[in-house]
Amino acid sequence: MNQTHNARSMAGVARRPVGISMLAVAAGAIGVAAMLEAGAWLGAPDIDAGSRLAAVASLMGSLLVIVAVLEFLVAYGVWELRAWATQLGAVATITALALTLLSAGRGSYGAHTLALLLEIGTVWYLLSPRVQAVFRSHAGNGA
Repeated sequence: MNQTHNARSMAGVARRPVGISMLAVAAGAIGVAAMLEAGAWLGAPDIDAGSRLAAVASLMGSLLVIVAVLEFLVAYGVWELRAWATQLGAVATITALALTLLSAGRGSYGAHTLALLLEIGTVWYLLSPRVQAVFRSHAGNGA
C-alpha cells in the first residue's frame, strides 16, 4: 500500500505544471508577507495605545493574520490541485492586495512594492483561463 501511495504522489507531481507549483510558492510568499505586514501594525511603537489609530492598527493586523492563514491554505490547495483553491485564492489575494495598499508607509518601500507585484501577478495568473482549465480537469480526480 505504501508503494501505491508513493506512485500516486509521484504521478501527481508529474501532472502539476511548473506554473502551478510557482503559484503555490507565490501564495505561501504572500502569506509570509501578510504576516510581516501584520507585525508592522500590531504593537507598533509609533502608535499610542488606546488611541483610535491603535484600534485601526489592531484591526489591520488581525485582518492581515487572517489573510496570511488563508494564503497558506491556498498554497496547499494549489499544490494539491484542489478546485476550491482558485476561488479562495482569488478572494484571499485580492484582500491581501487591498490591505497591502492600505498599509502603504508601514515597512520598507521595496518589500511593499514586491508584495504588490506578487499579489497582482498571482491574481492575474490564478484567474487566467489556462490555469482555471488545469483545476477543472483535476476536479474529478479527488481534488
